[in-house]
Amino acid sequence: MSDPQTASTPRRASGRSALLVGAGVMLSRLSGLIREFVFTGLLGTKIAADAFRAALQIPGLLQNVLGEGVLSASFVPVYADLTERKERGEEDAEDPDAVAGTIAALLGLV
Repeated sequence: MSDPQTASTPRRASGRSALLVGAGVMLSRLSGLIREFVFTGLLGTKIAADAFRAALQIPGLLQNVLGEGVLSASFVPVYADLTERKERGEEDAEDPDAVAGTIAALLGLV
């Protein structure tokens, strides 16, 4: 029989990690709001302000798709499954760190 406290440790660690990711997203959103207030005060409603907002659309889209959307919804379960299979000692399990590195390299190229 396994100790119930030991069995819940990975669950607590993943909950803490999820909380840290959520806090990071929230801080990012708040810093973006502060940035908007500062640039609105500096640029007002001039053409430069419109150009600035247009330039921010591409990184915002990439953040929504890659950071907070499709990628994290699909990658996290796969990574967790690979990690679990590796811990169980399955021989056909791929290395989760190698998969994460490959995904990071592909995102860097894109």
